[in-house]
Amino acid sequence: MTQGQDGKPLPLRLRVVPDTSVIVEGFLSRKIEKKEIMPEEVIIHEAVMAELESQANKNRETGYTGLEEIKRIRELGEGAAKDGQEKGRNFKVTFKGNRPTDFEIKYAKAGEIDSLIRKLAIDEKATLITADKVQSLVAESKGLSVILYELEAEEVPFCLEQYFDKETARIHIRAGHPVMVMRGSPEAWTFKKISGDNDAHGILDKDAVRDLAKQAMDEANARADSSVLTDKRGSAFLQVGDYKVLVTRPPISSSYEIVCERQLKDLGLDDYPLDLKSLEKIDYSNGILLIGSPDSGKTTFATALAKHFLSMRKNVSTIDLTGTSLKEDSMLSQYALNLASPSDLYDIFLQTKPHWVLFDDMKSLEDIRLFLDLRSASVSTVGVMNASDPGIALQKVLLRNDLAIIPRMIDLLILMHEGRIDKMFSLKMQMKIPKGLKISEPARAVLLLVNVDDHRTEFEFYKSGDELVVTQL
Repeated sequence: MTQGQDGKPLPLRLRVVPDTSVIVEGFLSRKIEKKEIMPEEVIIHEAVMAELESQANKNRETGYTGLEEIKRIRELGEGAAKDGQEKGRNFKVTFKGNRPTDFEIKYAKAGEIDSLIRKLAIDEKATLITADKVQSLVAESKGLSVILYELEAEEVPFCLEQYFDKETARIHIRAGHPVMVMRGSPEAWTFKKISGDNDAHGILDKDAVRDLAKQAMDEANARADSSVLTDKRGSAFLQVGDYKVLVTRPPISSSYEIVCERQLKDLGLDDYPLDLKSLEKIDYSNGILLIGSPDSGKTTFATALAKHFLSMRKNVSTIDLTGTSLKEDSMLSQYALNLASPSDLYDIFLQTKPHWVLFDDMKSLEDIRLFLDLRSASVSTVGVMNASDPGIALQKVLLRNDLAIIPRMIDLLILMHEGRIDKMFSLKMQMKIPKGLKISEPARAVLLLVNVDDHRTEFEFYKSGDELVVTQL
């Protein structure tokens, strides 16, 4: 960018060709609004339109945000001309190039669409604008004029931060309804409107919620500390810095909705009232199942466990566990399950050989299988699961698994409640007559769930034919 007499950059007056990445991330309209670039002409390849149309037809949020961005760019150019703004502010938007072939669409991720966009920039003697480092490097190697836009984490505050204060753990935004916030702590959550209905942070209409969703998606795509974890039909799940964001839209939900949460507390193991016996039980366990209802403090405690193991100079890896105090720890490796299959992660861990793996939010049978496979390979593992009842939690683990192997896979079950450890159980196998059966019944293998504090057996599990029987004592 050229410099003016005062040393400040002069707005760029160029014919530009934006690629899909810069359109989806919303950079171009923002730069035009700030007068950081004042294009003479914006040339959009039909391949970009085809790609965005395909994504929108699949109800992917990136398709809708990209089409909204192109609409915004057109409005900026036409609006400036219509309002008679200063010379050079108005610009035209044109669409050129052929729609991509089936082959080019199929291999879009391999660079076929990017290649078409680069060719258009060459033919038009225009400047390519991209947010993709690889696209920028390829274009520069071919001698093209390129502008690369990258959004750093510290460049702008996250668009949803405005609804958070130091006591806010989660916000719920739904079109046509007041913004709701969850504040407090696991032992005393409050869920209420953020403000009065007439306040700027009160009721948001559909367009306002959609704009917020678009901004969140843009930042998740652009920031180095963020990513789009999933982008499916009618929903998207994002990680933006310390925030987890769920965006839903019709047809999945009745209207546009955003749920955003963050880890409110950053605790260490010393912040939990654990006696020496409980600490020793944790330190000498190799398989820990951590359970509790949503918002019971499971992830916060799992983060405290990770820091505890790191303090013992253990090699620690995590799956889908995010904690502010963990991000900068060079001794920690963090993995996202949505970006790799369970078998891929299993192979990675066999090669990296971590002392501990912490697996947050195990949902499916595949997740449980990965947990048990790691334990079978002698990798110490903590598995976190949504379940407020130890019997139900173990039923999920025992489904399709041999009863006898479970105590060798899981040493300790920890139940969280209202941000604290409610109970700790050890697992044992015993040949006995299960509780409730007649004394004449033969003894059989029974899995016992024993309270660590008072050594009382609280649950029995045994097989009757193919049926698993659970008895709470």
